[in-house]
Amino acid sequence: MGSFEESESKKAIAIAVMAENFGKELSPALASLWLDLLAPYDVVHVQAAVRAVIEGYEYKTLPPFAVLKRELDNLAGTSEQALLLQAESEWALLQTAISRNGVYSPPDNLHPTTAHVLRVMGGWAAVCQWETRHLDFKRRDFCELWAQADGKADVLAMGAEATRAAITQGTGPVRVAAALEGMKALNAAGARV
Repeated sequence: MGSFEESESKKAIAIAVMAENFGKELSPALASLWLDLLAPYDVVHVQAAVRAVIEGYEYKTLPPFAVLKRELDNLAGTSEQALLLQAESEWALLQTAISRNGVYSPPDNLHPTTAHVLRVMGGWAAVCQWETRHLDFKRRDFCELWAQADGKADVLAMGAEATRAAITQGTGPVRVAAALEGMKALNAAGARV
């Protein structure tokens, strides 16, 4: 792996190439902002996302950063479409576990987000007793809840106040996962969050 400076240089080259491909040159201020926005992403993902934008963007103008971010999210598996696909996969695994294990033997190897969604939807026993005629609605609800909760199930399980504190911690909004450890420590110490 290269140094931080080398990684930033490669990201700068990638966005400059993208701009050039669309007949534009980014101002130093805009290039700096884009690099700041790209900081959380690995250089390999940035290069792949730039390539995807160059290959697939249908307009002749330089796309806004949101287009590049959408490609980055697709590559990282965090886009809405990717999360819904993961949720559908978890639904299929859940249906298999229900038919295999039955109501009295919940599996102990559920994905953390799936386990959280099952608790929200009434628990293992309730899920096992859903009527077949309601499964389409339950699948839709499960998938929506799963996509919303993925990566945040631990904080969400701590309640509204802990979630609010995690989101607004510091000077502005932060990713819930980044504040999770601090919230767990407060919760474990018995402090009211």
